[in-house]
Amino acid sequence: MAPSRLILLCLCVVLTGCGATQDSSLSHAEKRRQQLLEVYPIGKATRGDVAKSLRRPAESAFGRPAAGWEAEPDWVVRSYAARAENRINRQIAKLERYFGTDGSSQCYYWFYYDSQDLLLDTEWQWISESAEAKIW
Repeated sequence: MAPSRLILLCLCVVLTGCGATQDSSLSHAEKRRQQLLEVYPIGKATRGDVAKSLRRPAESAFGRPAAGWEAEPDWVVRSYAARAENRINRQIAKLERYFGTDGSSQCYYWFYYDSQDLLLDTEWQWISESAEAKIW
């Protein structure tokens, strides 16, 4: 096999492997999101229910800026809130992020609420020493 073809073959294998890992991570995140939704049903669970169940305050909490989530200075919060709004096709008035563990991994649980503190959606985020590299 010609060296250029061998290099191209190796590159394809590496890129395919990276894509599979990302797909696997996204699939796991969606599976965990669905599990969270079973525990915290949309429109029934409240902020109080979540805090009581997790037995600790949220690590961080944010209210929707007057100009919308696009005006939120924290780019991670801004991107998670915007993505959730697109997913559920509703405005999110408040969000909370809780730190947690998932087996031996560290993660964040995101909870999105309406203005009456009813749950609109939730999300699971795997974190590590280089969370941005794993998520984005």
